[in-house]
Amino acid sequence: MKSDLDVAKTLILKADNDLKMARIGFDHDAPLDTVAFHVQQAAEKMLKALLASRGVDYPRTHDLRALINLAAKEVPRTRKIPRTAPATQRLRGRDALRRRTRSRFRRSLQCALHLRRAS
Repeated sequence: MKSDLDVAKTLILKADNDLKMARIGFDHDAPLDTVAFHVQQAAEKMLKALLASRGVDYPRTHDLRALINLAAKEVPRTRKIPRTAPATQRLRGRDALRRRTRSRFRRSLQCALHLRRAS
């Protein structure tokens, strides 16, 4: 069985790959819903890595808001995580294609990068 630290390291490596794909996609005008998927996945994995590295059990969920709230409760320095992180999930919503803009997406990507620095 993997230690909490091994789980965290694996999640961070996978999150880094998702961020690479998001950056490549964003820089090359890939469909934003696909790029947003990678940003959301990266943020989710980084939050879970942060929690795992502290030995905190986390739920099997894709809900960034729930993960951010748990991290804020369990890891005090994460209270600085921008509360705009759940915007990434809205970018993937059914009607997101009508509302999505590159600047809004850029904010979500910056939030994911902020999470990366915290993990």
